[in-house]
Parts: sequence; C-alpha cells; structure tokens
Amino acid sequence: AARCRPRCSRGRSSRARACRHGVERHDPPAGARFDPSLHEAMFTAPLSDGAAPGTVSSVFRPGYTLHGSHILRAAQVGVFV
Repeated sequence: AARCRPRCSRGRSSRARACRHGVERHDPPAGARFDPSLHEAMFTAPLSDGAAPGTVSSVFRPGYTLHGSHILRAAQVGVFV
C-alpha cells in the first residue's frame, strides 16, 4: 500500500484519497519561471512593475503530479511577456 504523506489529511474525500496514493497538487507561485514541462501557457500578459518576462503571472488551473515526478496534468498558467 502507498504510504501517506505527512501533509495528507486522513479524511474520506477524493482529494485525501488521491494524496494518500501519491497524487500531489502543483500550484506554481506568481513570479516562478515558466517551465513548459510543468506548465501549460493559457494566455500571455503584459509586463507589470517588477515582473520578469517568461515568469508565471497567475494560475488558471493547478497541475497534478504522481509521486512528484510523473505529470498527470500540467498547471495552466498565464505568462508575462
């Protein structure tokens, strides 16, 4: 059986069950470098104060990985250009 990660809840929700089986949510912070292997660009945004081109502007939909290495769904993000 898969070992439960410490931050997984013990509840019966589908999110808790998925977490116990190694599914992890990937929610990149704003300003993180855009990585096409982890992120899917949904739209581009003009640069704002302090933003660097090629960084995440916002998260449209979080991504999920299996055991931290296999991409189940890429995070859908906006990217500063």
